[in-house]
Amino acid sequence: HPFGEWYEREANIMKNSPNKDDLDFVSPDASDLILSMIHRDARARPTAAEVCEHPFFWSSSRRLKFLCDLSDRIELCDAATAASAPLSPHHKGNKNAERKGHSPAMNIFAIEKGAVEIFGTSWEKKLDSELLEASLSRRTYDPSSVRDCLRMIRNKHHHYDELPPKVRSRIGSSTDGLSNYITRSFPRLLMHCYHFCVANLTLDDSLTMDYKIPISRYLKSNQTMEKAVIADLSVLEETNRSSPPLETIPDDDGVGQDHEGPEQEDDGTPSVTSKLEDESGSLTTKILNEPSEHSSPEFKAPPTQRMERA
Repeated sequence: HPFGEWYEREANIMKNSPNKDDLDFVSPDASDLILSMIHRDARARPTAAEVCEHPFFWSSSRRLKFLCDLSDRIELCDAATAASAPLSPHHKGNKNAERKGHSPAMNIFAIEKGAVEIFGTSWEKKLDSELLEASLSRRTYDPSSVRDCLRMIRNKHHHYDELPPKVRSRIGSSTDGLSNYITRSFPRLLMHCYHFCVANLTLDDSLTMDYKIPISRYLKSNQTMEKAVIADLSVLEETNRSSPPLETIPDDDGVGQDHEGPEQEDDGTPSVTSKLEDESGSLTTKILNEPSEHSSPEFKAPPTQRMERA
């Protein structure tokens, strides 16, 4: 069972913590599809139509096209004024330019998050030496950047015929062959880019519509989480309101200090405190002057000496 043995199954389901050990032997896209289908929240699971549109079922050529289109999309959003720049006069009325050239802006820097999990510190180490040499002969790339990795893939796809014959023979065709080569070199790249689109694109974006990316399910899942957090905060606030107020604890500075009160006139009558002090002093003197039953009869100190010794 994906959630473990019978004695731990319910707890793992509540925590949405399936056993992923068996998924280490399948491709990242297959693992992603399985995990999404057994999600604890039913609203976060894909529909039957969304399952069929998952990248696991994409052809090799479609996978390569998606990476190239995403690279183009990121380059179009690179400028700081991409969100506010108007269409140029020769693009007005061009639906293709309106859809692809001026889609809503997105956070392109978010694609770099988790780059180490895709290719480590440098994607150059994953490539064929002759392919890398041919790529660097025309332009420079940042080997630690996912964006530059996508740019290199796009450029090699568009200029595949310019590669050395030996490289082309090892890779194969410019579509399926190059796509399979990229998948072998970077098996996690496709799903990384796919999840980037899910989290950063909008419903009316061209990539969302072309590749049936489930943005609505992602938004519903986020709304459900936000409602759950708001409900928890409301319960906490209600609990605080219904709880009795805490009693104020006095400061320690005032403990043991005499508090000034209204002055009382001395009418000559001895106070209770004075009477107690007089009686206590008389009793002490009487006890000291009387011999004890256990005292030695051979030595009796004078009363004055006994008072001094005491």
